[in-house]
Amino acid sequence: VLPERGSSKKGDLRLWQVKAIHKAGDGKVAELELLGAAGVREETQRRADEFRAAALDALDATGIQNRAMDYLREITHAMTRRVR
Repeated sequence: VLPERGSSKKGDLRLWQVKAIHKAGDGKVAELELLGAAGVREETQRRADEFRAAALDALDATGIQNRAMDYLREITHAMTRRVR
């Protein structure tokens, strides 16, 4: 979540999910929900899975698999291990 425009304060670095967006006057307002530890783990796992799938498609297209697959496993394992 970003601080007010023009502010030098640091924003809220926690993971939030946008539930809805509503019109408010001339702008829009987002309805947010803070994701707890379980939500963060699920989101990280989902992103790791998406990354793995995209990388595997690219590796299949280029024919590079063996060493790259080991490296890919290490990266996705590190991504999911951090939040546990």
